[in-house]
Amino acid sequence: REREDKTCMTQRDADRRLGERLHDETFWRSELQSELERNVNETHQLESTRKSLERALAETEGPMRVNSECIYHREGRKGIDMVNDGVENSLMREVDKIKSCQDQMKRTLEQVNHQLGV
Repeated sequence: REREDKTCMTQRDADRRLGERLHDETFWRSELQSELERNVNETHQLESTRKSLERALAETEGPMRVNSECIYHREGRKGIDMVNDGVENSLMREVDKIKSCQDQMKRTLEQVNHQLGV
């Protein structure tokens, strides 16, 4: 009788521990699945951000080209027309601002590519 009681108690204890381990395994499997989904979503967002940055960077080329061309033509003026006026200063500031934005986008693009492992 004592042996049966001990066996039953040991069996209940083993069943309880197995149940706990099964619960733990289920919990961690769920946690891993959630983390995987978050990683997949973040990867998709990073890829979308990369495409947007690449598109935005490409779209700055047109304004940069126009401003540079305007500055070039203004520098080609002769005599009395050769003045450093507000328009020229604005063109120079705009070129500087475009370059600054391009540099920031390039740095951000490098960070995104690094995060994506590209």
